[in-house]
Amino acid sequence: MANNEQWVSRARLCKAVVLSMVVAWTSGGISSASAKDHALTVLYSFDVASGYGLSNLTADKAGNLYGTTEFGGGGDCNGQYGCGVVFKLAPDGTETALHVFTGGSDGGYPQAGVITDKAGNLYGTTTGGGAYGQGVIFKIAPDNTETILYSFSANGMSPLFEGNLLRDRKNNLYGTVPNGGTFGAGAVYKLASDGTFVVLHSFDGSDGAYPYGGVVQDKAGNLYGTASQGGNNGCKGGGGCGLVFKLAPDGTYTALYTFTGGSDGYGPDAGLILDGQGNVYGTIENGGVYDGGVVFKITPNGTESALYSFGSGNDGYDPECSLILNEAGDFYGTTRFGGAFGYGTVFKLTADGIEKSLYSFTNGNDGSFPSSGVINGAADGKGNLYGTVYVGGASGGGLIYRLRR
Repeated sequence: MANNEQWVSRARLCKAVVLSMVVAWTSGGISSASAKDHALTVLYSFDVASGYGLSNLTADKAGNLYGTTEFGGGGDCNGQYGCGVVFKLAPDGTETALHVFTGGSDGGYPQAGVITDKAGNLYGTTTGGGAYGQGVIFKIAPDNTETILYSFSANGMSPLFEGNLLRDRKNNLYGTVPNGGTFGAGAVYKLASDGTFVVLHSFDGSDGAYPYGGVVQDKAGNLYGTASQGGNNGCKGGGGCGLVFKLAPDGTYTALYTFTGGSDGYGPDAGLILDGQGNVYGTIENGGVYDGGVVFKITPNGTESALYSFGSGNDGYDPECSLILNEAGDFYGTTRFGGAFGYGTVFKLTADGIEKSLYSFTNGNDGSFPSSGVINGAADGKGNLYGTVYVGGASGGGLIYRLRR
């Protein structure tokens, strides 16, 4: 099996997006529009002090937005200006650092976002720090107290570039690591509510390798995710084209679909979403008809179809982030590059495969290169979308935006 250098060397700015609903937003900001009917408002711009290198967002019922920055927050941290923060952005535009990481036992450099529970606790991961320097799973209480739930150490496992955690109804947490495990090619894990850590599956290359995007779960308790390499098909650069997998509650592992590197794409590393019929949807930033990436659908029996191929015009390319799906069957997401100005887009893909670029980033005060997908603001009564940009903006550290759709 080829090594994972070709994937790890690329900056993975996007992770699995939590499908939370934003409730009420009244804050102002910098507005611009690259499409007549879709105005973008910058809600908050980050700088070195407040943090930089933004994750995806999640939201609570009060309309507060939560996320992480990989760096910043103040102080010297292994040569960086800060080891990152967990932040909250209130509906009035007030930003608060709920926790500033030190790079020590509390963790450091979070790349994934956070998830919430009904009690208002936040859960997430860091890629560094902890008892063994391999990262942690953390919990932040409503009073901002941080608790380390687990420090990674076994078999070289570290939640490097990991997608968001998944929490089930019993408060068990699930995630993926793209390295370590029994064979060194990554693993799916569970952290039980009693603190017991279990590796549910270790990838060996033939069944996939290097899972980055986290997992989603259906009502039967099956987990679904992507492996960016591996599988039985050869691919550009070797190592296999990657696959979509299913992991049953009893531990049975199934490769639902193995990508070929053709019009179906190759190298999936974003998170997945499910619909009510058990179909799985996702994005791939490589391959497709125009080599600009694809949006795909996989049925419960493993049949794959490419719903849209990027790269034919100003539609953008490199859709590295997971999607959201509305009741009408329309998808919303982002591309890291392309669009009218070359700095990425927010797009809509209808159920019948018609793509529309809702916004093209300009590399001005709106920044460039979106670092997450979007979350659905339908609950605010206005149908707005919210997301983050990794770099740029008024203060240079990335930003949080709202897009009218």
